Amino acid sequence: MARRDPADVVTGDLKLYDSAGVRSGIAQVEVTGLLEVGGLLPALSLALDCLWDQRSLGFDMLMVTDIVAASSRIMMSGAPAVLEELPVARSADGTLEAPGLASRKKQALPVVLALLEG
Repeated sequence: MARRDPADVVTGDLKLYDSAGVRSGIAQVEVTGLLEVGGLLPALSLALDCLWDQRSLGFDMLMVTDIVAASSRIMMSGAPAVLEELPVARSADGTLEAPGLASRKKQALPVVLALLEG
């Protein structure tokens, strides 16, 4: 991931959703260790903000998933307040730590949609 352009990371595996009047995007990138993410956070955050703005999304999310540990770090841009209720730990760097979260479709999406439709 370190060698990829941050814009490619946030759009490479991007799925768009419409729910409760909110158009959102959830991207996922797989890595073999979450340690490599730390130094890339500023560039990824900027790329995520650009995606949010360019596609006129209500919010967007990037899941960086450690496929070995089946765990993710999540970054969001433009997130509505209701997503503060996501059952994940917040890190000092602004990311969300989600141990055991590896599937966007089966694990993350149902929780996000339930909160939006709340």
